[in-house]
Amino acid sequence: MSGLFDDVSRAWVDGVLLLFGGFPSSSHQFRDLMPALADHHRPPRSVHDQPGQLEHRGRSSGSTVRRVELVAAGRTAEVFAVGNDRVLKLDRLEWNGVSHFEADIVKTAHAAGLPVPEVYETVTIDGRHGIILERMHGPSLTELLANSDDVDALARHFVELHQRVQAGSLPGLPDLVARLDDEIKRSGLPAGLRDELGAGLAVLASGEPTRLCHFDLHPDNIIVTDHRWVVIDWLTAANGPAIADLARTLLLRANTTDPVMQTFVAAVRRQACNRRAIDNTAVQSWTRVLAAARLAEGFEGPYADWLTTIASTAV
Repeated sequence: MSGLFDDVSRAWVDGVLLLFGGFPSSSHQFRDLMPALADHHRPPRSVHDQPGQLEHRGRSSGSTVRRVELVAAGRTAEVFAVGNDRVLKLDRLEWNGVSHFEADIVKTAHAAGLPVPEVYETVTIDGRHGIILERMHGPSLTELLANSDDVDALARHFVELHQRVQAGSLPGLPDLVARLDDEIKRSGLPAGLRDELGAGLAVLASGEPTRLCHFDLHPDNIIVTDHRWVVIDWLTAANGPAIADLARTLLLRANTTDPVMQTFVAAVRRQACNRRAIDNTAVQSWTRVLAAARLAEGFEGPYADWLTTIASTAV
């Protein structure tokens, strides 16, 4: 069993080194982190493993919803089916209140014609805030990739969708560059490295047009319906440089051990850089900045060590 795991770990490292480009394949800094990173992106278990009963009063209509079934769970929220055409996205208590902020973003994006679910109302249930959203029927892009024989075509569609999202900016969103600068300061990295990355951020962002950045755009957050691809989970959206959003997408799946996802990420990087005439070095420079900023999200252990290694590696 250990031999098999070693083979998987080596394949994983080779994929990551190829993705980030230019790191020596013998780098012990990455290889030492592999075993514990393999399980990092498994979704958390939920205490709600059976259909449950919930009642709520909608802030807008005072309506009541009963009999909801858990269909998804993440770090900040749980998602329940409410009949066949709606879902309830309910904040976890430690993130309570963020759904109402997300509701405002999605409403604005929907009004701008972007491919997002419709927002029906915001609610509060047993002190937990939530949103009632249009239910999208179809697999996630992750599920579609697992059964696809044309990963390049799906990567091309993803890149086109990403560019469509970034066609303009949305009013009222946070400034991404300012947020990243603050997160680098709170990253816990050595002061000299924080100063270097903060200065690098200013240089990278200078002259870049402001675009809508989803900032969590990966295959799990795209639902493929019969008619269109729909982007969900807009909590981290901001206005900022489009290349930062691309680099973030690549970073979020850079530690995958799944060969299909590795192929997809590499194809997205190649096609996006070609389509947008982006230099690979610029993507690498943004990746360092974003890895440092991600440390401010509170990660610990091997994944934090991996982010630190990326942030510390000069381009």
